[in-house]
Amino acid sequence: TITKAVPFIKCIHVIQKYAFAKSDFPVIITLEIHCNKRNKAIMTQILRDELGEFLVYKKETEQWKQFPSPSQLKKRILIRSKENESEAILNANTMSPTLVKKWAAKQQEDEKDALSDLISIINVKHSEMVDGSSIAVSSSRGESRFEELTQNRDKIMKETQTHLLRTYPGALRVDSSNYDPCIPWGLGVQIVAMNWQTPGIQMSVYRGRFDDNGGCGYVKKPEWMLSPSIVVPTSQRAILIVKMLSARRLRHSSIKDNFVSVEVYGYGDDTKLSRTTSIRVFDCCTWNQEFSFPLKYPELAVLVLTLVTVDIFGKEEFGGQMAIPINNLNLGKFTFPLKSKHGTFHRGKKGDRALVAEFSLLTPDDSW
Repeated sequence: TITKAVPFIKCIHVIQKYAFAKSDFPVIITLEIHCNKRNKAIMTQILRDELGEFLVYKKETEQWKQFPSPSQLKKRILIRSKENESEAILNANTMSPTLVKKWAAKQQEDEKDALSDLISIINVKHSEMVDGSSIAVSSSRGESRFEELTQNRDKIMKETQTHLLRTYPGALRVDSSNYDPCIPWGLGVQIVAMNWQTPGIQMSVYRGRFDDNGGCGYVKKPEWMLSPSIVVPTSQRAILIVKMLSARRLRHSSIKDNFVSVEVYGYGDDTKLSRTTSIRVFDCCTWNQEFSFPLKYPELAVLVLTLVTVDIFGKEEFGGQMAIPINNLNLGKFTFPLKSKHGTFHRGKKGDRALVAEFSLLTPDDSW
């Protein structure tokens, strides 16, 4: 996406102001640094001035035996970036002795790069991430390169028990569209980056997933992903039953057809799409239709209910939406207001549009 330049100090100031407004859990700032030593020194001073008391320094992470939990890092800010160029070359052990000596002499002459002391999580190539040399390292994989890793799910889940892995949309998405976040979540990836500026079902699922745990930005992985001997569930572990009852306060300006897309997004076969029949009304409508969704990984799944209206010419329009993680789903009958494509509540002129639905969740202990 083409964007205008933004002053570094303004970005850091905003982060400092709002970092812990929602929760005390840690904030990770990823820096992609392409500047000279003078500008690095300016960046270092800005980071120290704005975030000093919250920063986790490199010397602290070097003492870690394992990566701390979010609770252990409350009110802390971690800088994530590649190590500086000269250090990377010296550590690579791929240069000739003459060139290594040249770089070492240059390091002695130059003023120490103070910014490197603030980089608490070093971003490296994935092949170097789990070589055992350091806990505080991470790797980034673009969409296409990440797909290469999906062939060995157990290996990736094992690696992400001890190290951070980040994925991001592919470079070919010039329209800033998004990929399915459920795939990296199902492999244990901790940081799934998205094009937030582009609304759509992927962003709805993403927002819905992180509505869990009080919307603090952190959601715990399923226990079977965290155990030393990972045992991936292979059979059905739950059945979600959704009874779509009615819609209220539609208040169309003219009569329209209305239906609800009832969809579950999860890992693998857990993604299933369905919909109610269409009912033509001005305001309220009743369906009383039931849908069943067998699930292997209910902890990773998100239920998305989308109201769709259709005018007399057959044009479909988005009427509002609600995305709810299955883990966070209260059982029973509920009325809930709908949100816009951007995740804000969908306000009508005379109140919120709302859906009424009833939820139940069966497990093997129940009668299927």
